[in-house]
Amino acid sequence: MTESNCALFASMLMIVLATTERFLKTFDGNAISFCRKFLERNRYLVSAFCIVLACGYKYVTYYELDVVHNEQCSGFDEYEIVAGEYARNPTYRFYFMFLLRNTLDRILPFVILLTMNILIVRAVKGEERRKLQKESVVSNGKAVSSKTHRRNVKDATRALISLVSIYLLSQSLQVFLTVWETINRSSLEDGFPIIYSYLNDIVSIFTLLASCLRFPIYFCCNRLIHTASIDTLHGMHLACCLENSKKPQEYSPIHGLPNSLECGGPLGSPDSCSKPSAIYDEKLQEWRL
Repeated sequence: MTESNCALFASMLMIVLATTERFLKTFDGNAISFCRKFLERNRYLVSAFCIVLACGYKYVTYYELDVVHNEQCSGFDEYEIVAGEYARNPTYRFYFMFLLRNTLDRILPFVILLTMNILIVRAVKGEERRKLQKESVVSNGKAVSSKTHRRNVKDATRALISLVSIYLLSQSLQVFLTVWETINRSSLEDGFPIIYSYLNDIVSIFTLLASCLRFPIYFCCNRLIHTASIDTLHGMHLACCLENSKKPQEYSPIHGLPNSLECGGPLGSPDSCSKPSAIYDEKLQEWRL
């Protein structure tokens, strides 16, 4: 549980970091330019810092859970997961597990991602309106029609709506259960034990689903990622096909003639030479002299 929490929080930090870099590339300014160059030059260092920060922040999860061995029970009921030493502290449970964790893990990242994506889309739309005054624009030395910019705005908007919706769906149930557990956990465990168990499983499934759907969203909404992915898969398929087609055709040519032809006599006769004949190696599956 601790390892999975560290991985999930680190993944969220990396998404915020990538969105921040995209945001800094959209706008101009001395401070923005400085921050952008810093992130570009120190990607490995900043990424490592995010991972270390996630591990340090989520390490306390190990002490929030405990496993109890019920010797009088057998089968599935033999072991039970209960609140650990930290989770039994009401102050820690309310301020850290409820307030800080919901704010830092769910609310704040959502607000940051939503705000940056809205600003990015607005900036792209403003750029499009300026470019519409001309018949075409010049980007990196190539003429690009205004239709391309409208398509980019549409793709960015679709990606924003999809990512925000998936994030909301994956986190809303978790926030709802957390609030209920903090207010009156006994009513949830005693009144709806089966539903509570299923809801906890659904929360985990929603989190995994949200992570799995990020790449398909970018694949469908971002044409550069779409094209690069298709080219990569095509190259992998082509490499595999070429490798498989070459295997039965690869062989070692036999240089020279067999003894019976080279020396003018049958094998084993006095006229035959002492040079060895070609031998088929079963392990290497090829002829060798």
